[in-house]
Amino acid sequence: ERLYEVYGGKKFEMLAVNVVQAEAGNSVRSFLEQHPHNFPVLLDDKGVVQDLYQVYQYTETFIIGADGKVVDRIIGGRDWASVAMLKGFSELINGK
Repeated sequence: ERLYEVYGGKKFEMLAVNVVQAEAGNSVRSFLEQHPHNFPVLLDDKGVVQDLYQVYQYTETFIIGADGKVVDRIIGGRDWASVAMLKGFSELINGK
């Protein structure tokens, strides 16, 4: 959320994709209603994005450059609001 607050709309887009079974989608929707996000959260109940990016572990993060190519693939959680992460995204956005 903090990362999106800092960089959202500045040559930066953020999407969350939740890989769920179709029947679990209502639980996810309920959670999102109770804990809204400022960025889009998409449900991949058919596994299309999961297959496309070969996601086999959770949580996985893909950093995708302006050219549409994967810049980095990160497995596991991170403190996305840390000074180091914010600096890294700033450099990526500004082409440094």
